[in-house]
Amino acid sequence: MNRAWTSVLGEVTAWANRVKQEHDAPDLWALVGAAIDRRPADDVANTSFTAEEQAAIEEEIAHVKAYILESADLTESQASEVVRQLDYIAEASKRLPRLDWRNALLGVLLDLMLQSVVPPETIRGVLSLGLRGLAALYGSMWGGLPPPIP
Repeated sequence: MNRAWTSVLGEVTAWANRVKQEHDAPDLWALVGAAIDRRPADDVANTSFTAEEQAAIEEEIAHVKAYILESADLTESQASEVVRQLDYIAEASKRLPRLDWRNALLGVLLDLMLQSVVPPETIRGVLSLGLRGLAALYGSMWGGLPPPIP
């Protein structure tokens, strides 16, 4: 085989690998939609979090932050953005009422996903593990536990 065909075969192989990676990637819009569709129970008021709930949220966000930083191969600027956004959302639990905070949290995760700061498989893990942890703390706020994400 001459050098030109070797080059073409290498590029075709790289293309096929990218197609497979895209095909196997989770449907990010479906993941976000499933998280957003977890409507709170009708009896949940949009009240402020208690000090204990704020502490639990900070702890859970710290777990999410550690999971992302350990799971994803991030650049220094990407890691800084993750820390900045998650610190912001943890602090927001002190000033936003619970339903507004939930929407802000989903917005932060969506932003990290859409800006390609965090890879889709890591966001899937966050949605599966992190939000399940928050749902366990505030089950009625989330309308019950979200289903496991495949």
